Amino acid sequence: MPSNPSKTVFKGTVHVLCGRGRTGKSTWARWSAERAILNGRELMIVDGDRTNSTLASFFPAARRPSHADDATVARFLEDITAELIATGGNALIDMGGGDRLFAALAEQKKFFTVLPRFGIDLIPWYFAAGGRDDFETLVRMTAMGLTSHRTAIVLNEGLAQTAPSGEDPFANLLSGRTLMQAVQDGARVVRMPSVPMATMAEADNLFIGIQAAMQGRVPLGDDGQPHPTAAPLGFWRRMELEDWLGTMEERHKIARVAEWLP
Repeated sequence: MPSNPSKTVFKGTVHVLCGRGRTGKSTWARWSAERAILNGRELMIVDGDRTNSTLASFFPAARRPSHADDATVARFLEDITAELIATGGNALIDMGGGDRLFAALAEQKKFFTVLPRFGIDLIPWYFAAGGRDDFETLVRMTAMGLTSHRTAIVLNEGLAQTAPSGEDPFANLLSGRTLMQAVQDGARVVRMPSVPMATMAEADNLFIGIQAAMQGRVPLGDDGQPHPTAAPLGFWRRMELEDWLGTMEERHKIARVAEWLP
């Protein structure tokens, strides 16, 4: 691995989303992938969730393993990373909630050292919603020495457990040894703002981009015209999405991770 990877000119980047289910990985993945596409950046979207085709439902070009068994998914990830090493490019990989396969494969294949050696930067994004075991993957990865010079930790306020008035729902995580050590080692923490669940659910049901839903658009039918049975989001729902999108941008800039995004 280069002695000073922060000054290395990489030909590609792999963003890997890690963490338990219901911590916001898929919502963040949709937001960041859509952001990249709207900014004209090429991005390989990899839906590695073995139980739900979340990203593939919104991004038809998303790549998925042909079967959900460990061996098939492992070969699929090996092929993805080998392709990136050969050709360069950027990829966003959502492994799904609670899947430990990436950690095992990363240790076996030495992803964290091999990929940078061949010009591919690897950025792990760890997600938490305040639960005791949310950092299980982070603990396991760091215990195995699987660390990156760019590591981000996303605290999802929208799914955080309820805390007494005035108290930070992430207080225990922020003061815990795992997070404090990660930050000491250079990890950056970003707080993902909440959005009303009903608003996001209505947007999801349109199966179009978050930005498109915020603009009041609806899916198109086979004739290329707006689908006759699809209703656009109402005014206040659109305003809530607009506020959320703006806050997402602001929070990532404050955390100094905006430049890390796909």
